[in-house]
Amino acid sequence: MTAKVKEIDELRDSVRREREGLISIVENLVKKTFDHQYGNGRVGIKVFGSMATDLAIETSDVDIVVTGIIAQKQTNQKDHCLKMIKILNTELKSLYDKDDIVEDLKLISTAKVPIIKLVADLQGVSNQQDFKIFQTKLDDVRKEKLERGLPFDKKQYNFGSFGIQGKIIQDKMRYLKVDISIGENQHDYQ
Repeated sequence: MTAKVKEIDELRDSVRREREGLISIVENLVKKTFDHQYGNGRVGIKVFGSMATDLAIETSDVDIVVTGIIAQKQTNQKDHCLKMIKILNTELKSLYDKDDIVEDLKLISTAKVPIIKLVADLQGVSNQQDFKIFQTKLDDVRKEKLERGLPFDKKQYNFGSFGIQGKIIQDKMRYLKVDISIGENQHDYQ
């Protein structure tokens, strides 16, 4: 039994950076979408379920609740949450349409707790993370060369120039299911 537990831990840990990266992408999108118009400066997300308790296995999904959104006066909580989840769904579509991160996206607005179900491609997250590292390192080299008065030609640099090898995510770990809801207490709507 301990060999299986070790295997599950190793599989889960093999994509920890990408899972955390995806959660960060969702959090940044949530803050950008809601903080100024609907927030109080405290808009964010909370991860709950097996991921939050570190009991996740390799097939576990990520459960996220958006927090800190202020309900408009004279709006019932469920209607407000439905409006907010629709806005978030529209924003998440941009990741579906232009990035290689979201593979599938569904809004379930008729559920007792409206929810967005998405499937994320952790390979896309990994590629995006590697590209950001590359851009940062390339910018550092450009800055250093310009400070020294040396010519800079970005064509002479690639991922390998900076030791970035690119990670290949195993097929069984590549796709991550994510459920997103709105509200402080996601199960308290009437």
